[in-house]
Amino acid sequence: MMLNYLKVAYRNIKKQLGFSAINVTGLAIGIACVLFVIIYVNRLFSYDKYHTDYESIYRVGLNITSNNETTGYAINVPPLAPTLKSQYTQVEKAARVFYWNSTRTIKHDDKLFYEEGFAYTDNELFDILSYNFTQGDPKTALVKPLSLVIPKRISNKIFGTPYSLNKTLNVDGMDYTITGVIEDIPDNTHLPVGIFVSMDDLNNPPWLNSWDWPGMYTYIKVKDGVDVAEFENSIKGIISKSLIINPSAPKSKYEIFLQLISDIYLTSDLEYELSVANPQLPIMLITIGIFILAIACFNYINLATVRMIKRFKEIGIRKILGAGRFQLFLQFINESSLMIFFASLLALLILNFALPLFNELAEVDYHISMLLNWKLIFIILGLLFAIVIISGLYPAVTLSSFSPSKALASKGMVFKGNHIRRILVIGQFAMSVGLIFGALVVTSQIDHLKNQSLGFNKESKIVLPVNGRSSLPFEFMSIKDDFRKIPGVNNVSVSSMAPGQGAGSLTTKSLEGNNPIEQMMYYNFIDSDFLTFYDINIVAGRNFYPQSSKDQNESCIINKSATTAFGWTNENAIGKQIVTGLRNTTKTIVGVVDDFHYRGMQLQVDPLIIESDPMMFTSISLSANTAALSQIVEQTETVFNSRFAGKPFDYFFLDEYWNGLYKSEERTGNILNIFTLLSILIASLGLFGLVSFIAETKTKEIGVRKALGCTTLGIIFLMISRFIKWIVIANIVALPLAYYTMNNWLQDFPYRIEIGISIILLTVGLSIAMAVLTILYQSIKSAIANPVKSLRYE
Repeated sequence: MMLNYLKVAYRNIKKQLGFSAINVTGLAIGIACVLFVIIYVNRLFSYDKYHTDYESIYRVGLNITSNNETTGYAINVPPLAPTLKSQYTQVEKAARVFYWNSTRTIKHDDKLFYEEGFAYTDNELFDILSYNFTQGDPKTALVKPLSLVIPKRISNKIFGTPYSLNKTLNVDGMDYTITGVIEDIPDNTHLPVGIFVSMDDLNNPPWLNSWDWPGMYTYIKVKDGVDVAEFENSIKGIISKSLIINPSAPKSKYEIFLQLISDIYLTSDLEYELSVANPQLPIMLITIGIFILAIACFNYINLATVRMIKRFKEIGIRKILGAGRFQLFLQFINESSLMIFFASLLALLILNFALPLFNELAEVDYHISMLLNWKLIFIILGLLFAIVIISGLYPAVTLSSFSPSKALASKGMVFKGNHIRRILVIGQFAMSVGLIFGALVVTSQIDHLKNQSLGFNKESKIVLPVNGRSSLPFEFMSIKDDFRKIPGVNNVSVSSMAPGQGAGSLTTKSLEGNNPIEQMMYYNFIDSDFLTFYDINIVAGRNFYPQSSKDQNESCIINKSATTAFGWTNENAIGKQIVTGLRNTTKTIVGVVDDFHYRGMQLQVDPLIIESDPMMFTSISLSANTAALSQIVEQTETVFNSRFAGKPFDYFFLDEYWNGLYKSEERTGNILNIFTLLSILIASLGLFGLVSFIAETKTKEIGVRKALGCTTLGIIFLMISRFIKWIVIANIVALPLAYYTMNNWLQDFPYRIEIGISIILLTVGLSIAMAVLTILYQSIKSAIANPVKSLRYE
């Protein structure tokens, strides 16, 4: 019996091949999109779950409240880890990570290699996180100073073999011994470490015992059976308690909290995160996947229903010959199952060819084999079963319910079900309208960020990082002179960071009145040319004097946001004193500058303190003539190599760097644009099939109208007007919800667009244009048909 059903289903699919192709293609695209979403979302939720006992591993975060404002940090104070381990029995293991993301120079046999992502860490980290040692002992790998643990990729790169235990590497002039080799660290981690170095190699700096300087990532592993919420509450105020004994320490409120390691990548939004996702991305992708699959299913239901109308007589004959309603139901469900089977095969083919494009646009490395695990296979099978039920149930129930007499009397007239099809068409176009609106908002917001005033001039600027120990702090004036001699270089400045590279942060305290104000402030170190070099406006006071030891030791400049935070005017801030830095140094404010963006435009401009200590200089900025960039870069490399022998020459153009800061938003926009286009394609395929079938059922009506004098243009208008009103209703339904959703998305941006009438009108216009172009071909075809043939149509 089932075999007969499948044979009949195959014949019917083959008999109406055009409609079947449209249906299968639409479903295949929808299923392929959902499979991609499954791969993408499953990967997002897999981060850091490769660690054994990941459900017992936590990172200790920090909230600092100053001046009634709280800022969350992924880093914490250095003494916290050993204190938690020694004083709390709930903690089984604790370790610190001091992450240094600058490029380091590695020398071996007169060959130079450059690596990023150095992590100074306690050896106990290897008891917490699961790094698979192929050589060396994880219990002792970083116990001694000048020890390195490297992944196999670096061992292969430098030595040509994964076996490099006890070999020596020279890093920035220091000889290190390789005491461990580990398997390459998976890329689904929030902690992208390149090389592990012993914590002892920091040489015990004064801040290592500081309870008011957050600078290290802290990880703990709790013992089995620990009530984590209760434990978290018990340690919340440990830093503030430790600061009470130090009268000169800041009086800000410090509270620590725990983050499960597997939750960090997807949910954390703290300062100094190393690698995190947009927390809205999984929700967005799942929603889009559901939308596109729903559009494909609605298409199938619509086309399957109207396609079955021509089979009324077949249904009537089967019922007269004894077929029951359940048998007819099974027949149509089998037909749907066969269609969905073909669509699934085509979906896998589409996914296989489309993944490289997705990978490039979304900047990921996914492949179809990621679907080959039992959990995902069961999810996919359940999804396909749901598609069969959702897509096949309505047509099967509806068509199997007709009485034989009505079915045999039918000559293709449309049955009671038009209102259902209208709802389905409106629903699928409403979803497409929502995606179009979202894509337009995302694109407009990205353009807004890129064109927003930054408060400084980023054009024609070349930035040279100088990483590790160098002569820059001691010889920066002569180094600047050497770079100025390059033809085409207009000006040179040195600093700790160029605008956009971020900034460190410290608690700063004003020395005004009986109740001094404490404020978390970001900081940068610059030379006396920096403000002029970047066209940053001084609104009060003065710039630093060139090579002034007094300015280097005693003076600072703040931005307007800092004066507001302390409750001063720009002019009144001049001459006031603040306490800042790891040693609580007193600085006198000599200038106030306009707010400029020293981080990305996704973040607001916070209070900033600028100092001129040359010991912190690690970056050189050149202002160059854009007409001769290639020659300038070539000569810049020559000068750099002569002044910093053995250092890696690296550079970037600041305007390109700033464009790169919007990669996350652009990636979201690219994904949304792709899925929007696919939703439009699926909806258009369905609409084309529906219009074609309705045009066929209205063939005689159109012939009569033409015979009665209706013009070709009138017929076209009649065909189009039937559907345009549905598209207008779809806009009315979708736009309020889409507006609400995208307005909420924009709330995360301190500098955002306001959704205006232009985006709404453009969405309506695009959706109507899409529908008109889809309908137009079939409308013209029907309108120019010979009315004599039309009147003979049965």
